[in-house]
Amino acid sequence: MLTVRTAQVEALRDARKELFIANSLQTIELKFPLHFQQMGIDKMRALIVRGIERGEQFEIRNRPILQTFIELTVAFGESFAYSQSSTWANEMISDPSLPAALKVRMVEERLFAETKGRPMIVE
Repeated sequence: MLTVRTAQVEALRDARKELFIANSLQTIELKFPLHFQQMGIDKMRALIVRGIERGEQFEIRNRPILQTFIELTVAFGESFAYSQSSTWANEMISDPSLPAALKVRMVEERLFAETKGRPMIVE
């Protein structure tokens, strides 16, 4: 019988998180090269970690959906779901009755529709 200790599970979880962060850094560098260069790797990494934590608050745990959520954070700023002009985003992303994929997709589509496809990096 195989026994997996709590410390082993935590080590695997941490390794998986670090791999996600590394992949996310690469993706963001490709999609937002200027912003990535301006922020630098350490600040971008910190933004990704905060994005993971915020995603957890909104029950966004699926990695591809979480990546999209983080990209929205990069494109529209960390407060995109909290600003006065986008209270609809906060309501939508906070709605526990909606599946995470639907919440993120609807916010993404509306933000890009309002900006005609252009990111509005404000931070």
